[in-house]
Amino acid sequence: MVGIDVAHIYAVTFGIGTACLAIAACLLLPSFYVSPRVGNAFVLVAFTIVVLGGMGSVTGALLGGLFIGVVESLSGLYFGDSLGQIGIFLIFILVLLLRPTGLFGARA
Repeated sequence: MVGIDVAHIYAVTFGIGTACLAIAACLLLPSFYVSPRVGNAFVLVAFTIVVLGGMGSVTGALLGGLFIGVVESLSGLYFGDSLGQIGIFLIFILVLLLRPTGLFGARA
């Protein structure tokens, strides 16, 4: 109705997302081996960040990502590198128990 080409916007959005993924892959390649299953740990942490911040809230995802990064660093420092993600999931469980919609999520 307004003259926005929806197919073009989808294509541009997909291209920008693919470019961001390529940059992230190039930055992570020196630290990680190349395998189809190497991203499983990143997907789990990303899902935790999105749910923690609130589904559909970009600000919540940004603040949730910063908070999860600090918690993971501190728990890795105190518990060791192999147990560094325990802090993430403890915070995740606490937030889901106290506020099921996430920190910045709206009620449906």
